[in-house]
Parts: sequence; structure tokens; C-alpha cells
Amino acid sequence: YSINKSYTKRVVRKAVDKMEDSFTVQSKDNITYLIKPFIVTRFACQRSRLSAMQKKVREHLTEHFKTIDSKNVFQQVISNAIQVELRGILKKIHPLAISEIRVLQRL
Repeated sequence: YSINKSYTKRVVRKAVDKMEDSFTVQSKDNITYLIKPFIVTRFACQRSRLSAMQKKVREHLTEHFKTIDSKNVFQQVISNAIQVELRGILKKIHPLAISEIRVLQRL
């Protein structure tokens, strides 16, 4: 699963910040996935808030993937269930424009 590069370029405008990350997570049945979240804020913010959001994203996705078996991983990402849940957590730190998972790949 991946999002087009042109979409990410179109979404990032002036006076907004983006946060990208890349890490691996394991599902409930010990299958490893490479995940790359993509977060865009509504307006510019401090680096401390971006790093707090990055830390929260890693923490939440690692815990969430431990409860999902491999059959439901891609289904939840495609249906935006994980992204909506993530957005609800991150908007408490800073207002968000977009919360997506840019790449999800089975290793």
C-alpha cells in the first residue's frame, strides 16, 4: 500500500509543516511491516511539537499493530480506520490538516 508522490507534494503548502517517519512494527502474529506515516499540520508549528507528534505516532502504531493480525492490517489502513484514530490522538498536540500512512509494506 502506498500513496502517490504527487499527492504528497500537492498537499504540502507554504506556512504548514509536515512530519514523515519510517519504522518497522510487528503484528499480532509476528509479521514485520515497514510503515511510513505522513502528517501535515494546518499551520506552522514548533519543532518540539513535531517531535512530540512523531513520538506519539510511533508509540500508538506500535501498540495498535500488536493487537491486529496480518489479515486485517491492510484492510484497516485502506479503510482509514487507523488514520482516523491517529488523527484524534494527534490533534490534541497541534491542529492537523492530514494524517495518512504513506507506505505500508510487508517485510
